[in-house]
Amino acid sequence: EFAVRAFQLSAIDYLLKPIDDVLLSKALNKVRKKQNYQAYARVALLKENLQQQETKRIALPYNGGMNFIDTADILYLKADNVYCDIFLMGSSPLTVSKPLKELESILPKPRFFRSHRSYVVNIDLVKEYITSSGGEIVMKNNTSIPLARERKDEFILLWQKTNLWFALAD
Repeated sequence: EFAVRAFQLSAIDYLLKPIDDVLLSKALNKVRKKQNYQAYARVALLKENLQQQETKRIALPYNGGMNFIDTADILYLKADNVYCDIFLMGSSPLTVSKPLKELESILPKPRFFRSHRSYVVNIDLVKEYITSSGGEIVMKNNTSIPLARERKDEFILLWQKTNLWFALAD
């Protein structure tokens, strides 16, 4: 009767009196394994949730308030000393008094890529990659963005991971 009730409660093991040290040790090992598995599963689920969460909107301060921008609408960002120009699809650029590095840190990776010391581009809105003259990225609005030589390989790898890529010729 007690064993049936234990199984209904999802017991890990069932011990009878007098307690056998070997059976008690085995039951404790089962408990430890289950706890470790549950902790591992919780950590894995947390990691998965954190990776799936992506910044979809950002708030950009201006003199009179805040602009709320969908990150998917951002074509690219351009550093201008302590200011940053944010170029958007279908609207005029915004200028904020934040450095590029600060804005880059809040944008979702790998969607946004630092192509040059002065530029961050939205990989999803790249139209063309030009290999001549050091490398350029052409955005969907036909703006050419420089690609630093030391960032070329990283750009290609990122593009291969996030998009279809056919290496027809090098």
